[in-house]
Amino acid sequence: QLLLSSFNCLLVFLIAKKLFSIRVAVVAGIIAVLYLPFLFNDAMLASSVVVTTLNYLALGLLILFEKKNLFSLLMAAGAVLGLATLARANTVLFLPCVILWLVFAFRKFSLAKRFLFAVTVSLSMLVVILPITIRNYIVTGEKVLITSYGGINFYIGNNPGATGLFSLPKGVRSDSLGMIEDFRKIAEGLTGKKMTLTEASHFWTRNTLGLIRLEPIKFIKLMFRKFFYFWNGFEIPDVMDYYFMKRYVGILRWPLFSFVLIGPLSLLGLVLSFQRRNTLFLLYAFMISYMVSILLFFIHARYRLAIVPSLIIFAAFGLDWIFNKLAKKDYRPLLRYGFLFVVFFIFVNAAPQKINYAICYNNLGLALLEQGHQEEAKTAFFKAIEINPNYSDATNNLGYIYLLQKEKEKARQFFQRALRLSPGSPVYLENIKLVSGYSLTSQIGSSDRF
Repeated sequence: QLLLSSFNCLLVFLIAKKLFSIRVAVVAGIIAVLYLPFLFNDAMLASSVVVTTLNYLALGLLILFEKKNLFSLLMAAGAVLGLATLARANTVLFLPCVILWLVFAFRKFSLAKRFLFAVTVSLSMLVVILPITIRNYIVTGEKVLITSYGGINFYIGNNPGATGLFSLPKGVRSDSLGMIEDFRKIAEGLTGKKMTLTEASHFWTRNTLGLIRLEPIKFIKLMFRKFFYFWNGFEIPDVMDYYFMKRYVGILRWPLFSFVLIGPLSLLGLVLSFQRRNTLFLLYAFMISYMVSILLFFIHARYRLAIVPSLIIFAAFGLDWIFNKLAKKDYRPLLRYGFLFVVFFIFVNAAPQKINYAICYNNLGLALLEQGHQEEAKTAFFKAIEINPNYSDATNNLGYIYLLQKEKEKARQFFQRALRLSPGSPVYLENIKLVSGYSLTSQIGSSDRF
């Protein structure tokens, strides 16, 4: 993963060099190397780094195809896009943009050849995805392209109580498997019939679309809120909190680059480079399609990460433009666009919704417990409950520690309290049964999402 993240910096340099200039490429490469959220995510085993590598490798291959018109490059780009789609399914929305680009940007070729270009990239992408689809059919007996819970995420991001961030309805477990199973059971309860995961996903998709049709204005407002969160300088956490981890990781406290500065600089670069939009179509199309695919669901800084290399390239172009104007002592455009940069800076750094550290302390407690530091873990779990008194996982985890320390009555009290907070949880029910027999097979709450 560290090698891939280093390679991503090289991809930023190469793509910027092809689309702009060597100076822009050098600046973009330096920013990518010193971008703090990259450093933070590099050390966290998640799909973000791989998704970024695959997307920008595909972009680089498509840019090379524009120069050399080799079918092998187009096939390779399609295959890599297929891998990127398997890593994160929303990448599939970029394919229509690529097809449009092939049809309209290559008018020197006949319509038949351009059609062949479009078929080539589409089939190359499909060949990579198809084995997973076949595997899904063999295992489940259902036609599932990649995953079978897109409808659940769609509902989470657009339900009546949606905020634009990841927020589960009351009573739904926060771990992935528990969440999917709970949503399936709720769907069964509402319809009165047994459902597979795919059927439950379709149910939540239809449910969400129905809500949107009933209240379209509310949906539009929610999309604007998500757009605001997407462009905000605050790193909205998922499993791990960037700001919480700053306490423990010294390099994250260094005065390096973050979205606070790169966000407004990239917006300035987008405005300044608009006159070159024909040559930058692929970069624009990827950014827009990827952003829309996230806005349809919910916002996390980790999901935004794949678009950041594009923003870094535009930020580098903006900086290069500023340096050029300063060198030429051409101050009038600097004043005009300087005002625009201030507007962008205020927009990006406006205060977002506050997020507490309850889940962070629960995750810290789990890490300490794994290392055998029971008392320190207990302190962390109590801190999580102090922040959020209704936090069932942290409550359950305290019960587990008291069980380890042979304080059965305290363990039972915390397990029962956890069950009251999340009625019907199979984990908490099992722990209450096991505590009577003093079994150390009781289960702790898994690492949470925000």
